[in-house]
Amino acid sequence: MPMVSFNVNLYTSEPLKKDKFPVVLLICWRGKKSETRRKRLGVSCTETEWDWENNCLKNNIWGYVKKNNQLREALEKAKRTYKEMDTWNYREWAKRFDNEEEALTFDTWADQLCQEYNDRGQAGTSNHY
Repeated sequence: MPMVSFNVNLYTSEPLKKDKFPVVLLICWRGKKSETRRKRLGVSCTETEWDWENNCLKNNIWGYVKKNNQLREALEKAKRTYKEMDTWNYREWAKRFDNEEEALTFDTWADQLCQEYNDRGQAGTSNHY
C-alpha cells in the first residue's frame, strides 16, 4: 500500500467570493506516478486570516477555535479512514470519508447516556429515567 499524506491547506488557486479561498484537505500519494487530490472542508478565509506556518486560522478570527477544531477533526478522520483500509484507492477512501455516521436513535442515545453515568459512578441517578 503506498504511503499517503494528509495536510490541511488554503487553496489559493481557486478563489471564492469576497477574496476568500477554500480550506482543503490535501491528499498526496505515490503509485505509478505522484498523485494529489483536494477535498474541500467547508471552511473558507482570506489569505491574511490564514496562518501559513501552522496551517490553521489565525487566532484573531471570529470563531477560529471551532473552525480549527473542525479542521483538526477532519485531518484525524482522514488518517483514521486511511488506516482502516487494506489497499489504497482514493475513490473508496473518499466514499468512506464522506460517509456520515448513523442517525442516532433515542434508544441508542439513552443507552450512551446511561453508560456515561455508569462510567462516572453516577449509575443510580440515571437508571430510573
